[in-house]
Amino acid sequence: MKDFYAICDGKTDAAPAFAAFNKWAVTQTAMVQLTIPSGSVCAFTSNAGLWWAKGIKNLLVVGYGATITNNGGSVPGFFLGGRGQIADNRHSARLVTVAAGSSKVQLLTPAQASIFTVGSYALITGFDLQGIWQAPYGYPSNPHWFEYVKVISVDASAGTVTLAAPLKNTYKSTWPNYNSGSQFEVDAGGPATLYALDPSWDTQVEYRGLTISQDKFQTYANGRSVTYRDVKFTGYNCGVPTQNYLWQAINTDMSNCNLEVDKLITSMVMNNVIINQLKFQSSSTDLVTISGSTIKTQLTGTPKKAVISDTKIADFRPGAYAYGRSDEVICTNCTIGSFNPAGVFETGFGSNPVQVSYAMSNGVISFPNGTTVLGATNNGAGKVRLTVASTAGFASNDRVNISSIAGTYEANGGNKLISVIDATHLDLPEISFVNAYKSGGVVGLYAPRWAVPGTNLLWVGAHGSGPIFKVLDVTQDQNFSYIKTDFPGSFPAYAGAKLAIRVHPAPKFTCNNCSGSADVVDLNNAPAGAPLYSYSKRTYSALTGTIAAPRVPLWGALKSAKFNVTTPYSGAGALQFQLSQFNNWPMMSSPTTVSNFGPGINMAVAGERTLTLTGITGMQSLDKLGVPPNPGTLLGPSNSGPTFSAATQSSAQITVELMTDQHISQ
Repeated sequence: MKDFYAICDGKTDAAPAFAAFNKWAVTQTAMVQLTIPSGSVCAFTSNAGLWWAKGIKNLLVVGYGATITNNGGSVPGFFLGGRGQIADNRHSARLVTVAAGSSKVQLLTPAQASIFTVGSYALITGFDLQGIWQAPYGYPSNPHWFEYVKVISVDASAGTVTLAAPLKNTYKSTWPNYNSGSQFEVDAGGPATLYALDPSWDTQVEYRGLTISQDKFQTYANGRSVTYRDVKFTGYNCGVPTQNYLWQAINTDMSNCNLEVDKLITSMVMNNVIINQLKFQSSSTDLVTISGSTIKTQLTGTPKKAVISDTKIADFRPGAYAYGRSDEVICTNCTIGSFNPAGVFETGFGSNPVQVSYAMSNGVISFPNGTTVLGATNNGAGKVRLTVASTAGFASNDRVNISSIAGTYEANGGNKLISVIDATHLDLPEISFVNAYKSGGVVGLYAPRWAVPGTNLLWVGAHGSGPIFKVLDVTQDQNFSYIKTDFPGSFPAYAGAKLAIRVHPAPKFTCNNCSGSADVVDLNNAPAGAPLYSYSKRTYSALTGTIAAPRVPLWGALKSAKFNVTTPYSGAGALQFQLSQFNNWPMMSSPTTVSNFGPGINMAVAGERTLTLTGITGMQSLDKLGVPPNPGTLLGPSNSGPTFSAATQSSAQITVELMTDQHISQ
């Protein structure tokens, strides 16, 4: 930095010097190396160098022993990459449905071909997870499916764009569209959409040896390839993956960071990293690979696929927890202190349960997109009453988003409680009426963040979680969104008044040589790639007596239960093993019937007993076994753990193997 007259003494503003470096570096065609001498503390106290790395095609910054910092300022001092999506609705185009394997896309509006440039990068997306009806907001967009693509030809007359490589995913024009952005907000997408990216996204940057200190802010580095090697981040926020084809942290200290991964990341790599907390809200990251690392407090959520090896995780909660779904988790040689799966949990809008906020008929779940506001007044009790085009599908106690009302501004905002008065009126019981209505307004609901096509879902009700069903497709008309599932009929009656929906956190899960909690050790026994909680094999010793062991978490229809007394009880009196201490493992045997599954085994007789849907083999005297109903769906963990009928000093042992069918195709 001496060539650009930087004074890196921790006080003088170094931002102008970094801006001068950028002005030179963007003109270079070969790799640019910037060396920051050891001991330098380069303070960015103005915004002159905010985008000092933007537009440099290939940048290596070497700064062992050096620091870049915003000196604790009230605004960010720097970004460490370029830009990505352009924050407006003039750089995106809707597409005709395009199948995986195709390398050419057809624009619905051929004139939009002028948006795209040969040799540039673009982004194709499908299925919006976070949009709000007619209320543009949020950057970047949050699609479940996306790919960074390079444009190799544009046919303006035909309205086609040809890509350098075949697409990996299918993108449908019929998926819902909740908003198309605005002059200042990015298009949320939803249906198949192609975005022109800012040219500065096409960059490869690497930072080595630096300490990066911007404690109050997340440090963004949009770009095709971003690497931090031998870097230390200070503070809580740290460097955030966002809009990257590849983002890497190698030998990096993030020990105080609570890192929330953003969106639109194809591959994220963490190798020999120490980090406090790592969070994946959304499935808008395709792959994370973590090796030789330590996650001090919690790994919350996972992207579409997580491959983790030789890593210590204090608390692991797989499954994207706010938007979309995770498909697969693989753990090898990991130490996991506790294991508590996540996955999106949909309870309805506001305080209403799912069966009130949504409707369901013939396997199709529906909800209103939104409605137009036509007026606002005092409801007679000092609160806002809205006149709307229609209240069809809305329910009292739902919470909605209200936007674009002029005059009665106090009604605008998210999470607004509503009361349905009649076919054209809604009250806002928490909002006092203050200002006269002038014009406009939209009452809107939200993209179904839990209903990505192909997602496996569980009903959650009074007795537990299950059965499992699948989203087949999601479509939309002018007034409603429709989620087509393979669940027959309407909402399940067994679940009671408070029905919710849970996204399966890991339809494919593999643990190899992992250690830690009882659940983690048990997961080692499951077949590779089996759905999480479809298999359990645990051994119990009579030395634990009447103290209940941890509950066994299982979902799905019971296929078989094997009880193998490997060391029989030889003491005085009888000793019984009970799979559920109080015989209260809930099992659904019909859409309206829930019974208890609680086999008991006589520990005095060695040998294996096998219970399947067709019969029982190996049953001994004093065993308490019965053929389970077919289907018999286990609704999550038992309400009480396995135990023995008496406290003894016996070393008798039994191994219990349980298998379920979650009807998840691999």
